Amino acid sequence: MKTSVLFGLIFTTANALTIAPRQNSVSWTPCTDNGNLDCGKFEVPLDYANSTAGTAKLSLLRYRATVPTKLGTIFLNPGGPGESGVNFLAGSAEALSSLVRGEYDLVSWDPRGVNNSEPEIHCFDNAKDALEFSQSFYPVNGIEARGNFTNQADIDILVSHTDAITAGMDEWFTRCDTKSEGNLKYIGTAAVVRDMVAMADALEGPSKPVNYWGFSYGTIIGAYFVNMFPSRVGRVIIDGVFSPEQWANLPAYSRWSDMIRDAEPTLEGFASLCAQAGQTNCALATPGATTASILTFIRNLIDKAYDAGKAGVPDVKSAAIRSFIFDAMYKPNTWPSVATQLAQMDQELTQALSGNNVTVTPRSLKHLRKRQQEDQDPKDTALDQMTQQSRLAAITCADAVDSPSVTTSDAINEILETSHTVSPIFGPQFGNAGFYCHRWNSRAVERFQGPWNSQLLNPILVIGNKADPVTPLASAQFVANALGNSAVLIEADGYGHTSLPMASQCTVQAIGNYFVNGTLPTQDIHCDANLGVFTGGNSTTGINTSDSTSKTTSDSDSNNNKSAASRRLTIGGAFIIITLSTTAVTVFLG
Repeated sequence: MKTSVLFGLIFTTANALTIAPRQNSVSWTPCTDNGNLDCGKFEVPLDYANSTAGTAKLSLLRYRATVPTKLGTIFLNPGGPGESGVNFLAGSAEALSSLVRGEYDLVSWDPRGVNNSEPEIHCFDNAKDALEFSQSFYPVNGIEARGNFTNQADIDILVSHTDAITAGMDEWFTRCDTKSEGNLKYIGTAAVVRDMVAMADALEGPSKPVNYWGFSYGTIIGAYFVNMFPSRVGRVIIDGVFSPEQWANLPAYSRWSDMIRDAEPTLEGFASLCAQAGQTNCALATPGATTASILTFIRNLIDKAYDAGKAGVPDVKSAAIRSFIFDAMYKPNTWPSVATQLAQMDQELTQALSGNNVTVTPRSLKHLRKRQQEDQDPKDTALDQMTQQSRLAAITCADAVDSPSVTTSDAINEILETSHTVSPIFGPQFGNAGFYCHRWNSRAVERFQGPWNSQLLNPILVIGNKADPVTPLASAQFVANALGNSAVLIEADGYGHTSLPMASQCTVQAIGNYFVNGTLPTQDIHCDANLGVFTGGNSTTGINTSDSTSKTTSDSDSNNNKSAASRRLTIGGAFIIITLSTTAVTVFLG
């Protein structure tokens, strides 16, 4: 029996739930300069169990199939939570269509609370309000700590902020709840899944199998969908997998240690590939450098930033460098330039600590300040950041289990424990929106809580990297094992977030064969990566998307793909650039 929590009670869901009336068609209009893109609007019930609650209005984007007779529609979500599916598809449609050989309409949408869909998650009236809040809220400014966070004085400083952090959480939630006019309870993932099924009914017909491709948090949508609607599962791929058990069944604050269990192995991969590449291709690979020596350099760099901040060097924080390195672990293609920047930071911090120009922010660190662009007003940067963080917290906490006994001290202890036992370098961060859920006093009207082992109409494809900094391989293994014969797992031999940053011929062919021909590997497989991260300084390897078993494309399809194009998409907050030509797709992060 599938269970959901509605208003704190347990109900059977999916087919058993009496569904409120919904729209039967999508209103499409041409949009953008790309003639193959259509913009759409679609209304769904705010609450599928209560028709009197009103409607949500979703913003959709469709990229039409490039062959005369399409196979159907694939729905996509890029992650977050809180990322815009419309922006994602607008920037990547041609590349993603190439991966499925033009055989499908691709449809993505802004989920409830995101971007141009309603209800809106609204927390700050203007940029000034956002800047004032972000400057006063300790988690936004980051934890100042040496590389391994064992200094008791640093720990005491963090603990001393407990009451202020709690007060900041309360202020943040009150702002969002008030300004969002009580709509936070309507933005949970279970409702997003029902929205997708409603869209599929309108576009492909009721009761037809639903095809889906989700990345990062989009894998939570995927795990919910296949278990809420096992008889509607068509061809589904989830890549960069969050554990649905961690997401829906365990206290939200406690998932930090699980999320980043592979972050240090990813950093070790960075150091190892750098050392192998040599100084010509990696600035940190000085003569005689090893994996261990480069890791020591990184720990020492964080310590230097900490010491420089204590010495009064303006705008220098170890938290900013720690966050910069963590973000870089998502994007292996940036590693050559990251290594160069880290070498420059080390040089400038060494000079600052020697007594020279101690009152001047090191040039290499200026762009880390609030993550703003050179020409962007700090207030606008703060509004962008807090809007995104508010969406992330609201959706995360909407799905979270109730936590009446959890305290801010529990969240801080999770950070400390993770720092000491899982990831000394990346543990000291408020990187888990679940840290705020015990004070975020809103839960979705429907929360799906499993089970996660349904027998599906069609088997799905689960993809996990061997070292992903935020969605560990163990989560992909959990989902695949739970589904048993209803899933096949690809363990991709790559680094970064999702398989795309170090995509391989093996993975790309498996994706194409599955979506186009419905064929899966007969058993779980291991795919080697083709991407040379440091080779030549910043190279990628083209991935041939042709396959001897693929269907023959029409002349119109061939013409549509003759010119090379580059598209940029966001996977769980990381930008991915896909460059495609007639015969190859080159995937890299930027």
